[in-house]
Amino acid sequence: MEISKALCLDDKNQYVLKAPKSYSGYRKIPIPDTVASALDEYRKENDTVISITPNSLTTRFHRLLVKMNMPHFTFHNLRHYNASIMLALNIPNKYAMEFMGHATDNMLKTVYQHTMDFKRQEAAETINKFFSENAF
Repeated sequence: MEISKALCLDDKNQYVLKAPKSYSGYRKIPIPDTVASALDEYRKENDTVISITPNSLTTRFHRLLVKMNMPHFTFHNLRHYNASIMLALNIPNKYAMEFMGHATDNMLKTVYQHTMDFKRQEAAETINKFFSENAF
């Protein structure tokens, strides 16, 4: 999927399509094959993937979470989750930066990447195994 535009509020509080904030904002991001296939099918019948405002998307997302009895989180939190999954999958930061649209790894490391319980447990087991096998 290619990112080449951003939907932003202008000074009149109207949504307008703009260029990304920086050069690194122009990017290609990988999406799962199942998602790409679903988007391709949807695009055969529609000009755009979604034609609602970001506020409407937020409202619909919140309703879906309530309907599915899931804990509250924001649509933007999915961006943090994506960065954290890339970290957990050992995707090199250089690629994660490109996928996220960051010019440096500072924002990626300090804001977006979070530790995950299952990776924390794996790390603890790796450390324990090392010292168990290399006891003096």
